[in-house]
Amino acid sequence: MRVLVVGGNGFIGSHIVDALLSENVSVSVLDRSPERFRSRLPEVRYLLGSFGDSEAVESALMDGPDVVIHLANYSLSLDVAGIPESDLRNLNDSVKLFEACIRRQVRKIVFMSTGGKIYGITGHLPVKETDPTNPLGSYGIMKLSIEKHLISLSHYHGVKAVILRPSNPYGVRQSPLGRQGAIPIFGWRMLHQEPITIWGDGDAVRDYIDVRDVAAFCSMAALRECTGIFNLGSGIGISTRQIVSLLTDVLGVNPIITRKPARKFDVPAIILDSSRAKEQFNWTPQLDLRLGLIHVAEWLRGLAENNSAQVN
Repeated sequence: MRVLVVGGNGFIGSHIVDALLSENVSVSVLDRSPERFRSRLPEVRYLLGSFGDSEAVESALMDGPDVVIHLANYSLSLDVAGIPESDLRNLNDSVKLFEACIRRQVRKIVFMSTGGKIYGITGHLPVKETDPTNPLGSYGIMKLSIEKHLISLSHYHGVKAVILRPSNPYGVRQSPLGRQGAIPIFGWRMLHQEPITIWGDGDAVRDYIDVRDVAAFCSMAALRECTGIFNLGSGIGISTRQIVSLLTDVLGVNPIITRKPARKFDVPAIILDSSRAKEQFNWTPQLDLRLGLIHVAEWLRGLAENNSAQVN
């Protein structure tokens, strides 16, 4: 089995590569940049290039992968009204990538969508894959649009399509200086006695899942027979205030908190129902949040001790 991971040098992608290698799969990676937090793995074929570069995509597909996992995004825009240029490029280039896969007779495409942004404000929790999708911002709208195009291409051309909707993945190798990921960002700033920003009253509820659990399911979805949409979450809601409290306990550092008004694109609460993944794969999250936070805290301390300022 050959698998191409587009965006495989990123946070989630690097863990998916690990999960695939544990299954003795032949893995190639197409990404614009090398991994930030570890060296190249000798068993992986790396190609540097954007998923919007047709020559780079064709080169990556020359090995004839059976499965392509698409994780790549251009620079993440804040969720705003309107359509940022980066989201238009994400949509356009994702469709072109899928079409190239079809020309090369790729058997299956796995697309990493979003469970945290795609449902919007819901009438009940947890949400299932069959619940309405009403994203509040451009990022969620873009991901939903890519989903729809992939489903359409699957219908017309017969390529198998799997769509994954993870909640809020966290874990090591998630940049603490990035724009996404409250856990590493809060933890890094707390370790450096820098203020953390809480939007609103801190009661916003999210569903946090260890990235290794997401990677394990993605590997199964790539290698086993399946199609369709799958939520990937813990099924447990944790408020921002609770996350800060847990990090305070794990790090042994009191936070300096800056409060700002709530943002309109932040939903009050999102918790995912992942029963479909359990029914089809007997998959359930295996990694406890507190133990996961301890793991992240140890990693962040290592970065700090190594004076690793270039982490974003």
